[in-house]
Amino acid sequence: MTSSIFLGITIFNVLLQWLFFEGYYNHQKKNSLEKQVQSFKSEYEDQYTDIDLMQMMREYQQKYSITIAVVDKNGSYTMPSTQVPRVDNERLQLIRNIVIWFQDDPVGNRFIKESKESKYELNTLAYVTTGENDEYIIGITSLEQVNEASGISLQLNLYFAIISVVILTVISVLYSNTISKPLIKINRVAKKIAKLDFSEKCVVERNDEIGSLSESINIMSNNLEEALMSLRRANVKLKEDIEKERQLEKMRKEFIADVSHELKTPIALIKGYAEGIQDDVLDKEEAVKIIIDESDKMTKLVMDMINLSQLENGTFKMKKERFNLSQTIKAVADKSKALCYDRKITVKEKIDENLYVYGDNVRLEQVLLNYLSNGIRHCYDEGEIIVTATRKDNDVLVEVENTGNHIDDSDIEKIWEKFYKVDKGRKRDGSTGLGLSITKNIINVHGGNVAVENTEKGVKFSFIIPYSNK
Repeated sequence: MTSSIFLGITIFNVLLQWLFFEGYYNHQKKNSLEKQVQSFKSEYEDQYTDIDLMQMMREYQQKYSITIAVVDKNGSYTMPSTQVPRVDNERLQLIRNIVIWFQDDPVGNRFIKESKESKYELNTLAYVTTGENDEYIIGITSLEQVNEASGISLQLNLYFAIISVVILTVISVLYSNTISKPLIKINRVAKKIAKLDFSEKCVVERNDEIGSLSESINIMSNNLEEALMSLRRANVKLKEDIEKERQLEKMRKEFIADVSHELKTPIALIKGYAEGIQDDVLDKEEAVKIIIDESDKMTKLVMDMINLSQLENGTFKMKKERFNLSQTIKAVADKSKALCYDRKITVKEKIDENLYVYGDNVRLEQVLLNYLSNGIRHCYDEGEIIVTATRKDNDVLVEVENTGNHIDDSDIEKIWEKFYKVDKGRKRDGSTGLGLSITKNIINVHGGNVAVENTEKGVKFSFIIPYSNK
């Protein structure tokens, strides 16, 4: 933009000089010639000798480059020919012509121009005035110098314009490399930042204001990116908290619904037997025994539901420590044998020694009891239960297999759900339907997994948790 303005000014200046320089110079030349001739006229009228006049004419010619002639009406010098300064023939002829022109139209002072070639190229300027004795005082000067000076000046300005264009081109290239390109790069990065795209940074290694601006934009970009990331993290956490709150509310409602549903039967039984005692239609001792038994089941159901709810929402408190799981498995298996005598069920153990884990001993014992009680409940009479515990890479694998009926494939996927029972016909067997669901959540808290599968002889439940080296 700056180079275009400068170039325009230069061209305008050349045009002005081409159009007006010569005319302006001629005007100034006229004024100067008139002034010098009038000055000569004043001095001439004060001179008394031809020698003084000749000396004065020579001084004007040397000082002002003006040829002064004092002639009569015939065009002849008024002084002796020996005193006349040397003038070329062309100039003498011009003097005679001026006298003739002036005589044809003798009105006041007169400027007369003559061209050597044509009427359009004026090379000589003459000024004519009359003296006290009716003689003609003529001042002649050449205009060739102004034409030459105008041409040289015009040519010089053209050269200057060309040099200016070259210099401005170089300056523009340097400006583009040092100022424009970094600003374009900074502008591109700023536009990306405005669109929340922080992938590009300003790489402008300079020690001036542009470098400082680049560094400030990079700092702003980093701060904005960090602020947005913090907002996103806070937003994600807020969503998680909202989702967690929603899940807790859902679980609370499910808990109330499940408790209400599961407590209907024992409450109805307790109410029925209590009314039977009141109406004296039932054996009092037997009725009280049933009421106590149903109350115990209700207590166990409520406690199981509370524990499961705490496990699911992450508020259940575990007392974890490193302990030998092998000893716990053997102890639980020995306890379970007492439940197998009446049905002649055999409990076999294949337990590796020193299987250390880091966890809650009481809760893992609860898992084992759930597996064994479930296996005993569904085992054939005179069948067998095999308890296996082995080291598997960095984990401990525990399996409880019982002989008995297979579980339908449709039931295997649902067996870990709350209140789900495979044997729909056994409603009052003492099971709350929460044992396997609690088992799954306890193992999950220990960083493990549970599984169930049908085997050749029956069903096998298992869980796997990390082994603890120390």
